[in-house]
Order: sequence, then structure tokens, then C-alpha cells
Amino acid sequence: MTHGAGEWPGRKAWKYQVLWVDIRINAARHSAAGERNNKNQQKETKMSRIGFRRKVVATRKMFSLIELLIVIGIMAALTALILPYFTDVETEAKDTACDYNQYGTLRYVKMFNQVNGVYPTGMHTGLPSTTATTAMDSLVDDTEENFETAARTTIEPLTAEERASLNAAGIVSLAYGTDAATAITTATPVVAKVKNTATENWNDDGSDLTIDGKNLREIADATHVIIPLFVATTVDWEQGYEADGTAMKDKSKVQIDLEGKCPWPGAEEFRYYICFFKVATANGANDPAKLVGTACPECGSLNP
Repeated sequence: MTHGAGEWPGRKAWKYQVLWVDIRINAARHSAAGERNNKNQQKETKMSRIGFRRKVVATRKMFSLIELLIVIGIMAALTALILPYFTDVETEAKDTACDYNQYGTLRYVKMFNQVNGVYPTGMHTGLPSTTATTAMDSLVDDTEENFETAARTTIEPLTAEERASLNAAGIVSLAYGTDAATAITTATPVVAKVKNTATENWNDDGSDLTIDGKNLREIADATHVIIPLFVATTVDWEQGYEADGTAMKDKSKVQIDLEGKCPWPGAEEFRYYICFFKVATANGANDPAKLVGTACPECGSLNP
């Protein structure tokens, strides 16, 4: 075969091969550039998303003044609604605890009387001394007012018959102030008395104190007075006594340590429960004093 000048066999095929290589190289370059562009775009998109998220998170952590005021207003409204409820619950709980304590005091006094035939001795008079003319300053306000209002209560010495009535009921000693109980088998110290001649009723937090629907001055009569005595720590729960002050042969079977108090605030106040005794003013030796009811100095009375 004759070849033209400047040509040799396979030259045409070589040209095609070179062209094909160039095309492949250019394609590879374009592909690499495209991949790089895609990666850059993905990276930019990812960074953009991260930045957006950070911006959103940062925005969510911030409160405007209006939002803060709204939250404060809601909290104030909820507090105003909830606090009275807790106050009512606390009041109800303390009233319940007071009723329980007072009932327990009444139950033990009655139990002592049922076991021994007499009442425990050593109850407190609420007076600072055996010659006092006013009540102790530590009494709850209502009780102190009841003691010191002449139209309601008279503070005067026990008569011989009243003393005999108390002694016949086993009450052979009474306590005054911070002293231990004093024997009253021969002495006639002062006590608070509610007589049927009183012109005002005992006050119980703004209302009349009643027992079985009657005021104290209505329970008293021409031959009996009402003497309030406090069941304080001075009470002797371990021994019953005869009218002459002699200890009973058999010790009381009710040996307890009772110190019941009203649970309402007032730690320094004399908040022991009161027992009201109907005491004879005539023929006392044959007419023992009788428990007619109890009262909390703060919360009211409880029938026997």
C-alpha cells in the first residue's frame, strides 16, 4: 500500500487515541471539580444549618420583658389562689389536733375518776399565788379577761364548805404560779369562781362559752359555784387521795404523764386545758365536786 508524505501506518488511530485520552482527562477534571463544588455546597449548607440552629437556640434562651412580666403575673395569681388553701388546711389541722388533745385530757380525767372514785389532785388555779387578786399574765387573753372581769368571775378565798366539796372529790391540793401544788385540806387559798349571780357570760373568742348549751353562770346555782382548774404538769396522776388528804391504799391504776396543750402558737402562754368543777357551797363533805365540762383556753369547750 502506498502512503502519503508525512503519514505512517496507524497515525490516524493514534490521533483518535490522543483525542479520547484528552476527552477522558477533561471529563475527569470536570467530575473532580463538580465533586469539589458539591462538597463545598454541602459544607456550606451544613454550616448554614448549624448556624441557624445556634441562632434558634440562642433566640429560645432569651425572654422578652413582656414575657417575663406575664410569667410573674401568672405566678402571683397562682400564689394568691393556693396560699389560702394551705392556710385553711393548717387551721383545720390545728383545730383537729386541739380537739383531740382536749378530748384526751377529758378522757383521762374521767378514767382516773372511774378507777379511783376521785379526781386527780394538784390541778392549777391559773392564779399567781394563794392570795392573788388577778390572774397570771401568761393566761391566754380571753381566759385572762374572763378571770379578771368581775361581772363574770370572782377571785376570792375558798370557803370551808367549798374546800370540803373539793376534798371529797379527791382534790386535796391546788397549784399556783410556778410553784408545786399546795395542800388545801386545812388552808383556804383564793380561787376563781363563777356564781349564778354573775351578770356576764364567759367569752369564747367572741361568743359565749357554753357546756351542754348552758352558760357557766346558768350551771351554777344557789348552792354551787363553778371553779375552773387547769390540767397542767402539776397534776398527780399516780395517786388518788381521801378527803382528809390521806393517800389511798392502792395506787391509781391510771399512771400516765399527761401534758395536753392547745397546739396554736403561743409557747410562752399558759395553754393547758380547763376543767370546770361544780363545787358545793353547803354540805360540801357530802356533796363532792363534779366535773361538768372542759374547755381549751383558745378554741372553746367540750362536754364531758
